[in-house]
Parts: sequence; C-alpha cells; structure tokens
Amino acid sequence: MCAFPIRTLLVDPHPVVTDALTRRLQPPGFDVVGVAHTANEARARAGHLQPDPAVVETEAAGCGIRLIENLGEIVPGVTVVSLSSSDDPVRAAHLLRAGARGVLSKRSSVDGLARYLKSALGGRIALGARFRSELVARAIDGCLNADLTAREGEVF
Repeated sequence: MCAFPIRTLLVDPHPVVTDALTRRLQPPGFDVVGVAHTANEARARAGHLQPDPAVVETEAAGCGIRLIENLGEIVPGVTVVSLSSSDDPVRAAHLLRAGARGVLSKRSSVDGLARYLKSALGGRIALGARFRSELVARAIDGCLNADLTAREGEVF
C-alpha cells in the first residue's frame, strides 16, 4: 500500500466528472496530482507524475484496453481502476486482463470509488457488486473465454 496521501491521476473526457472527483478525493486520503481528458494526455501525465493509482474512464475514444496496458508500461506497478458507463461483465473481464485492478460503474458513489481504490492498492481485485455477480455467473458457465480481435482491443 502507498503512503498517504495517495497520488492519483484521473482520466475522463468530461471536465465536470474530473472536477467532481477531484473535489471529493481530497487529502488526507487522496491527492489528485493530475487530470487528463484524452488518452494522449493520460500517457504524458502518467510518465511525468508517476501516480499510485490512475482512475480511467474506459469508454472514451482511445481510453480502453490499450491505455490500461500503456499505463502499466509507463508507470510500472501503477494501479488502474476503470470507471465504466457499461455494466457489461465481458468488457469488465477484458479490462482486468489488460491490467486493470478494478472496474467500477459510474453509477457508484464517489465514496465507493475511494474504497475501491484502497482495495485495489491493497492488492485485491476491486469490482462493483454487479460486475462481481455477473463475472462469477459467467465464469461458472464458461462464457468469458472469447478473445478480442485487434479492432475490439482498440475499441474496448
């Protein structure tokens, strides 16, 4: 686990979202050291700021699996938690395979995000309740074995 405050990078194309998250994730627990609204900004800021976790909205153009993989290369050991507008458990599984340590619905509370970040930083996979139940059910049914095509990797 990291020292407090936890140096955090936020990635979301909507300034209203990053502004709200920045206000809520305040010291002593978190210090939002950077905000990015595009994948390219996220890559540049991550390399410069070396955040502990990165919270990434993964439905925005270019902010999917490839960005999660890139952040892991740019900042070895970074904990990436995906904020998702989708409740698709297959998408969540692909994000986890790419290196995300958590997937949380944008419908969750900001307080929930803080708990999930701390959980992921502690080495656990942090999943919202809907993702947990759906992933377990699908894993039991063997439905998560499909591989993505190269194009799906860019989009997802």
